[in-house]
Order: sequence, then C-alpha cells, then structure tokens
Amino acid sequence: MYQLQLKPLDKTPKYKQIVQSVIMDIERGVLKNGDHLPSISELSVEHYLARDTVEKAYREPAPAGLHYVGTGKGLLRGGQ
Repeated sequence: MYQLQLKPLDKTPKYKQIVQSVIMDIERGVLKNGDHLPSISELSVEHYLARDTVEKAYREPAPAGLHYVGTGKGLLRGGQ
C-alpha cells in the first residue's frame, strides 16, 4: 500500500504536502502510470485530514500529465 509522506510541523499547507509527496514518489519511481493512490476517504482517515484537503490535492495538476482519476481508488494516468 502507498505511504504518503506528510510533515505535521511543516507550515506548508497539507494539500500541497500531499502533491509534493506524490510528485517525489513519481520522480523516485515509487509510483508509476496506472498505480493506485489511496482513495480520498482512506487518505483523510489515515492522516486525520479533512476530505476537502485531500480532494483539493487530487485536483492539483501534476507534472507529465499525471492526475487523479475517478472515485474510490485514485489512478495515475498520463505521460509516463
């Protein structure tokens, strides 16, 4: 299962931390095109985040055309 890296004491907004964590994991090869991301509900419960925060992160554009798709489980799709 995918492990998101959040820093509780970091002043960066949580939605941006989510985006940064996913981008770093794409760059490191931890996540690849077609991999499942945690659902909005899973991520919000696991990290004690508001659903709106996770939804905002998943709506943010990502490099190389990768983005969150669908309900339930997220999928990375696009140009990798």
